[in-house]
Amino acid sequence: MCLLVSQAFAGELSVKPGIGVSEEYTDNVDETPDGKTDFISHINPSMELEYDGPRLQTSLSYDGDYQVFASGKNTDLIHNLGMESLATLVQDRLFIEVTEDYESVYLDSTRGEVVEDETGNSRVDRNTFGISPYAVFDVSDQGLLTLGYKFLDTRYLSGDEGSDKMEHKGYTSFDYNLTERLGLLSGYSLTTQEEENKTGLMRHNTYVGARYAFSETFDVSARVGADYTEFNSGGDAVDPFWQVEASKRFSRLTLTLASETAFTSDPDTEGDLRTISYSAKADWDLDRTKLRGGLRYSESDQGGGARSRESKDSSGEESTSFSPSIGASHELTDRLTLDADARMVFQDKNGDYIQRMYASTGLSYLFTEDVSSFLKYKFKDSYSGTSEDSNYSVNRVEVGVEVKF
Repeated sequence: MCLLVSQAFAGELSVKPGIGVSEEYTDNVDETPDGKTDFISHINPSMELEYDGPRLQTSLSYDGDYQVFASGKNTDLIHNLGMESLATLVQDRLFIEVTEDYESVYLDSTRGEVVEDETGNSRVDRNTFGISPYAVFDVSDQGLLTLGYKFLDTRYLSGDEGSDKMEHKGYTSFDYNLTERLGLLSGYSLTTQEEENKTGLMRHNTYVGARYAFSETFDVSARVGADYTEFNSGGDAVDPFWQVEASKRFSRLTLTLASETAFTSDPDTEGDLRTISYSAKADWDLDRTKLRGGLRYSESDQGGGARSRESKDSSGEESTSFSPSIGASHELTDRLTLDADARMVFQDKNGDYIQRMYASTGLSYLFTEDVSSFLKYKFKDSYSGTSEDSNYSVNRVEVGVEVKF
């Protein structure tokens, strides 16, 4: 163990703290139909850490947003922390991975990932800690067997929203390369979940699949199988499982198509929702311009088949969402960059229809490699056919300076 520690700390360490300050004007600080104007002062500390050693690799990123309102409204503090660490206990054989994620998520998980610079009271802080020891074994020269265990601890840290839970997961996978282009995939996992104020569950997942490289620039992978869930309170469910992705890279353009099923925690209902998603993404890298666009469609509900007794008789959650997005970045000069993004979200949840539009544009100027300034304009519009409180728009203008040390 002493040898492991000494070898682990013989690598390269990079630490880069930063600080940003900005002033923002908003014409609807509370995001209500009759919203009020306000000025917001932002203080944004940040930290980036990278360590690369023979036996230990670690990356950590943190950014915070401390907001002070001129109107006297309560101050707000937003944290985002991500950490990944991989330790090699036995060379090429035994590993342990540790992760930590502190982030702001939507109360309604069917809305997906939080939009950058999102405001309003629709979010909650969530912390997820994970630890996973695993071992890999070569099977002949073409196969790789992985055996592992993963523990996840999820906690919601603001207000009374969300339901804390712990997961224990044992898993195995076997990948076999038939040829240089074709590989076969298979796997199985058993997850037990203990959730606050819930009776818990046990979920089996099994899949088979393949990956194929048509060329150096075109590859496809697919996993198909089933999830079988047993609820401790009684009842069970069988749901199809799949993960499919195809990627084609041209000289400057990359196209990606994907579809998958996943179970996600939903703070609003304090339960799990099963989400089916389909997405298409395009990235075009020109000499001084980068273009990006995407489409995403998702369906979320409590899954197929019978549910647990505690939720079988409830109306449940059903939601569909469609979201197109476009964006561009253009280098006006070597130091001055123009950015623009737009995104629409059309959501129907249990018959309640709502659409949201996000748009932003801005300029950033690089004084030196570590000192920059920015000017941003951000627009948000929300419309609901069933709730007048969700009908509002927001205009925001922000100017600031960022320094890396």
